[in-house]
Amino acid sequence: MFRVSTLALGLLVAGCAPPVALGDEAVPLHEPERSEALSLGALAPVPQPDLPAPLRPPAPSAMHSAAMHSAPAAAHSHAAPAPLAEALAAYLAIGDALASDDLAPVAEHADAFRRGWERAVATPPAHAPHLWHRRAEAAERVRQSAGRLAAATTLEDARTAFGDASVPLAELIDAHGPPDGLRLVRHVCGMQPDLPEGGVWLQREGPPRNPYFGSRMLACAVEAETLPSRAADLHPAAPPHE
Repeated sequence: MFRVSTLALGLLVAGCAPPVALGDEAVPLHEPERSEALSLGALAPVPQPDLPAPLRPPAPSAMHSAAMHSAPAAAHSHAAPAPLAEALAAYLAIGDALASDDLAPVAEHADAFRRGWERAVATPPAHAPHLWHRRAEAAERVRQSAGRLAAATTLEDARTAFGDASVPLAELIDAHGPPDGLRLVRHVCGMQPDLPEGGVWLQREGPPRNPYFGSRMLACAVEAETLPSRAADLHPAAPPHE
């Protein structure tokens, strides 16, 4: 009995003894258990649900690309032209068509001329808030002539309506001033006794292109006056208070 207890005590002491030194290194009498590291790479990917196309989220690259392209587009967008500039662009296109003896584009541009003119006279200029009111008769003549241009079925009818619009239009643009960047010249045809309203027309700077005779006398003009620009004063004014 005593011998068995002595043996057990010896084994217990041996288990608590320090490691045996071999050279400069200590060798433990027993090796602790090692925990195996969990490898995430070895895990199989979780399958994603197969959603219908409308419910699938867009890919990040597509969203980034859309954001990158939408900002420059908005930054470079241009505002629509002012009504007066739109009306004058259509009027000048009509004059060019008549100078080329071409009736086909007149009706289309005449409608844009009328619509742009109606919007223009509804906006008072800052430098002359009562301009359109004080010259209402001239403004109305331009509008009515634009309507007759749209209904013209012959070059002769179109040229007559164009002449009827040109004199009051030249008067009003002279008082208002051309839109920014538009240089307009008031021409008078040398054959004015035979033309409506004395043969007046407006066109851009350059050699005269007579809309009343076209190819027969394209350069016929005896007067040329550049209309003064009032670019600094062309911002619309607020409607007057009643």
